[in-house]
Amino acid sequence: MNTYSANELHQMNYNPKYGSNWIKKSEEISSQTTEFKLYPTGDATISKGRIYVQLPANIKIDASIKEKYNII
Repeated sequence: MNTYSANELHQMNYNPKYGSNWIKKSEEISSQTTEFKLYPTGDATISKGRIYVQLPANIKIDASIKEKYNII
C-alpha cells in the first residue's frame, strides 16, 4: 500500500483530476505524523464517489479502527 505525505494528500484532495474533499482526516493524526495511508470507507456520494480516510502509516488497523472510520 502506498504512503503519502500530508502535502501530497492535500494536493490530491483539492485537485480537479480527482475531485475535491474525498479524503477525510482522522483524529489519529498528530503533529509528528509524516506518512499516511489511504483507506476506502463504506461512505460514498454521487458527486465525489468513494470517500477515503487518511491514517498514519504506522497505525495498526484493527476491528475498532475499521468500525470507527467505516473502513471496508
